[in-house]
Order: sequence, then C-alpha cells, then structure tokens
Amino acid sequence: MADQKAEEYLKHNAPVDASAYATNFGAHREGMTKEEVADYYSNWALKGTYEQDLGPDRYHGPEIACDAMEQTYEMEDRGRVKVLDIAAGTGFLGEKLFKKGFTKIDALDPAEGMLAVARKKNVYGRLICDFMGENRLPVENDEYDCAVIAGGMGEGHIPCVALHEMIRIVKPGGKIIIVMRQEYLEYVGDYKDALEPLMQQLEADGKWDLISRTVVPNYSFNKNGVVFKFQHNAPVDASAYATNFGAHREGMTKEEVADYYSNWALKGTYEQDVGPDRYHGPEIACDAMEQTYEMEDRGRVKVLDIAAGTGFLGEKLFKKGFTKIDALDPAEGMLAVARKKNVYGRLICDFMGENRLPVENDEYDCAVIAGGMGEGHIPCVALYEMIRIVKPGGKIIIVMRQEYLEYVGDYKDALEPLMKQLEADGKWDLISRTVVPNYSFNKNGVVFKFQ
Repeated sequence: MADQKAEEYLKHNAPVDASAYATNFGAHREGMTKEEVADYYSNWALKGTYEQDLGPDRYHGPEIACDAMEQTYEMEDRGRVKVLDIAAGTGFLGEKLFKKGFTKIDALDPAEGMLAVARKKNVYGRLICDFMGENRLPVENDEYDCAVIAGGMGEGHIPCVALHEMIRIVKPGGKIIIVMRQEYLEYVGDYKDALEPLMQQLEADGKWDLISRTVVPNYSFNKNGVVFKFQHNAPVDASAYATNFGAHREGMTKEEVADYYSNWALKGTYEQDVGPDRYHGPEIACDAMEQTYEMEDRGRVKVLDIAAGTGFLGEKLFKKGFTKIDALDPAEGMLAVARKKNVYGRLICDFMGENRLPVENDEYDCAVIAGGMGEGHIPCVALYEMIRIVKPGGKIIIVMRQEYLEYVGDYKDALEPLMKQLEADGKWDLISRTVVPNYSFNKNGVVFKFQ
C-alpha cells in the first residue's frame, strides 16, 4: 500500500517535489528496523538537504502542531510549560514553539545527526538521543507538562506501545498532542486497526481523556493529517474522593449537605481535597465565562456565583476582569472562607432551590454554577429561580459532572427535559452543550450555556 501511494505521488507531481517525496519515503519503507530508520534520518540531516526537502512548502506538521499548542496554552502560561518535543528532528517544531513563548523545551530523537542540527538552533534544553517505544526513557515519571509529536508516526517509526511511555512521562493533567498523516491509520501495519483502538482503551482504563481529534488538510505532500489531543488523567486519590462523596450520599437533605460542606471548609482541608489537580470545575466555568464576555466588558458584568463554596471560581473570575461578583452558598463555613478572598461583593447564605432568593428580578447579567449540581444539591426546580434573577439577554452557565444526568434521582430523565421545556416555553435559549474531559476526579463534565 505504501509503495502504491508513493508511485502515485511520483507520477503526478513535479520532479523537484517527486524527488523530495522519494527521499522522505526512503525513511518509511516497509520492513525497516527502527535502527535503520534512525540511521537514514541521521545521514539525511548530515547531508544538509533534510530541511530543504521537507521545507514549509511541502511539510506543514510543525506548523499544525504549533497551532495546537497555541490553542492549548495561554501566552502568559507558556514560559512555565515544560515540553518534550518527541521526534524533534532538526528542530522545526522547537523553533516555532520557542518563538511563541515556550522556553522550556527538551528534544527527543533517535537520530544523532538530526539532533546535531537541532542543537545549533539553541531552542532546546536537554537533547535526548533515544527511541520512543517500548523502552523506558531516561526521564522521570510525570516530568513534562506536555509531550508533542509532529512527524514521528509512520512505518518503522513510533510504535503503538509508546503511548504508555508518553503517559508515564507527562504529569497528571498534562497534555499529549500527536500530529500525523491520516492515511497511516489505514495502511501502516502497526497502526491499522490498532492505534486508535489502543487510544480508546487507554481512555476506558482512565489513563487519559481525548480532548479532540481533528483532521487537517495538506499536512504533508498534499496529504491530510490528523491531530489527536489528550489529557493525562490523575490517579484518583481515594481519601479525597471519599470525602467529596460524603457530600453526595443518596438521601441527604439539603440542610445536611450544607452542614457537611460547612464543617469540611472549617476543618481546613476542603481546598486541598478538592484542589485543581482533582477538580477542574472552576477552571472550566471560568473558560466558559471568558469565551462569553470580551475583556473590555467584564468589569460591567454583574455575576452571581451560585454554589460559590470557598471562592475557587470567584478568584479565577476576578483575575480575568470580572469585578462585580456576588456569592451564593447555603454553607456558612464555606462563605466564611470565601469572604477572606476579597473578590465578592455581597455574600448570600441561602439555598438555590424552590425558595425565592433575597434578590430582585433581573438583577444579574450572568449566573454561573460550578460544582453545585449533585445528589441533595441544587434541584431541577431551581432553573426557574435562575431565570427570574437574570436579566433578559443575560447568560446562565451550568457546569456539572456528566454522569449525574444518568443516575442522580432529581436529574435523571428530568433535568435536560426541563431545560428543553423552558426553551420551548420561550424562557431561554440553549447556546451550547459541551462535554469536557476530567471535570472532577477523572470524570467527564458537561457545560450548559443558556441565554
């Protein structure tokens, strides 16, 4: 199949492109060992023609990978992100990442000749000459925030089994980005009916979550590429999970839930047990708010943080320019901690439910919930009160664990039907419903956004 693809390209393209394609194909011949592939690349690099043969007019993998990295990390965070550029080659991708603010980049490649060229570009810290495969790399567990591959997948290149090693070296919560030619999934022996099934199995095993799978045009020599983006899952901390589950036990009254949270907060362990390595609800909700409101408008937006807790979300919103934030929570102990953060105006200790809050009609531009949905938490009927207190044209954003829709008694076959009924009744419009990975303790979340 690979030979047929090569013959077809050589027949229909200009001699200069055909020559470059043939040279590139030389590193992808069926039956080559990994050592033969590495030697081929070394000689190609040392010959001095590699960067011309795979220049930006023919090979767009590094550009596509760099775009994926830019979309993943904000500019202000990039200098702190420790990146491993896998199959770094002569440093095409490293150069692009460095220019975009990623300054902590290591390179991994089995071809010494390639790394010799990459070293001269002065964009890498450590240069590791080794194979990415079933072997254990000279790298610590959880060493990198992100591992990225552009062009390292192919016949005789990085095998399926290497996914396990990628997961080992990336921190929980870190990202793994793989950019490759799409057609390799169909005919490369090690990948056909194997690579994507393994990716799916690793997700089923809780090792990582698929963030996105995107097909992109003109990856290499006019062939489509595919970009896989994963997030490494943190191993669940049983003690913290059990403590969190204590607030979600079936049959608890709303008063019992509020007392549980108050005691948990006043004990001083809440923010550690539900910290950002385990619970990403506030981060996800903040992202949704940033996407909804432009920076210049945020200071004018009056926000109600529902189920505000100790102020995780309020802190994040305040840093992003939202300065008119009130907090609502039924747990006095939680609000006592939140008050100290000085990000809220009014702090309202009350339940969000069928009761009428001490809030005027149409008082807020936006109501946002992160983590307030669950067994014994905010009931379905509370949607009416959210609509009452938000201005016409205002937004209501609800971020919750996805599986609660399936088994929490008040939500199963009820929450989403009520949302749809309210839309049919002209009370609000659904802007988006988005499933997100790793919302809480490695479980998916769902973000509802209404107007």
